[in-house]
Amino acid sequence: MVRIYFVVQLGMEEIAVQEFQELCSCTAISVHAGLIVGDITPEQVLLVLQRMQSPQRILLAIAEPTNTVETIAFDDRLKLYFYPQCRIKVEVENVRGQEVRSRIARNVAGKLISAVENVCGFEPVVEMKKPTIIVYAVCVEGTYYVGVDAAGFELHARRYRLFPSAASFKGDFGYYFVRASGFQRGEKLLVGFVKDGTLAIEAALLANGVPLYPQSTAFSYLSFPLFQGVQCALERLPSSTTVYAFDSSSPAVVAARRNVSLAGLKSLVDVKRCLLDELEVVYLSASFDRIIFYVSKKDEELINEIYYQASTLLKEGGFLLLLRCGSSDTVEPASFTVISNGVISRGDSVYSWRLFQKKVKPHLL
Repeated sequence: MVRIYFVVQLGMEEIAVQEFQELCSCTAISVHAGLIVGDITPEQVLLVLQRMQSPQRILLAIAEPTNTVETIAFDDRLKLYFYPQCRIKVEVENVRGQEVRSRIARNVAGKLISAVENVCGFEPVVEMKKPTIIVYAVCVEGTYYVGVDAAGFELHARRYRLFPSAASFKGDFGYYFVRASGFQRGEKLLVGFVKDGTLAIEAALLANGVPLYPQSTAFSYLSFPLFQGVQCALERLPSSTTVYAFDSSSPAVVAARRNVSLAGLKSLVDVKRCLLDELEVVYLSASFDRIIFYVSKKDEELINEIYYQASTLLKEGGFLLLLRCGSSDTVEPASFTVISNGVISRGDSVYSWRLFQKKVKPHLL
């Protein structure tokens, strides 16, 4: 078994644990602020790299957690990941101050080089620009968790986002909002104001079990001794689920369609250009299980029309997730009941969401 660390955005821990359990049918060992710890097989490492949408990065532990940098002790797990001619780089996260992080990184790198030489019999080279192995020392609640990056790049950035929108966000946030809506495989979902397509793409990836990356992706783990000869079958689900999306902006529709194509989802995400008040003509009434509306500041004046269109297009008992930049002071519309709400942030960007359920009309006898 391999000890694994999932590094996630603060506030996404619960959804990350749910996703981990769904994919690997095992329970997380421990959950911390922005970090999930678990034990899985090498084959499952390949699975979570290609299927988990919530992590920012996935680390493979090479030392036991410790409260100080001085007590970090690398062990025999170094043999599983380090190899001759490897080039290493050490990064430090969740520690304030660039000078402090640099000092810790140098300290950890010195310990690591000595340990690799002792355990593996060779001395790795430090390479800051083009490393083949990136080691992270992540400080969580006063404890340092140290591991090698299995991918070698940020997982949440998503390589399909070559045409981003200024109002959009990275893939992990898109996935978070889709899960917050309660969306499940087989349901019919409409994403309103699609922007660059991130929400619709993340929903389609979830609904269809599509790998996040092509087979040609140069993951760091491919060179690790542990994974030589290890394979994992990544098959799509037998039935397909189409996600529907629209925007009134032609540039947004073009960008979304291009990103959908880059994600390999042209047959699974249907992006249309239409005005908000045309939705009831474009789509059938009471035909959607869930709708997600991402409302930017310029769309605030359309809020009543959004409620009307959502009420028209949703089935009885269907759900509407209203997503906004900044805080939300949404008034509960008469045709909906508030189910849940939340706020999540990254840097200076704050997003609030509220989940509504369409009320069921009483049936006359």
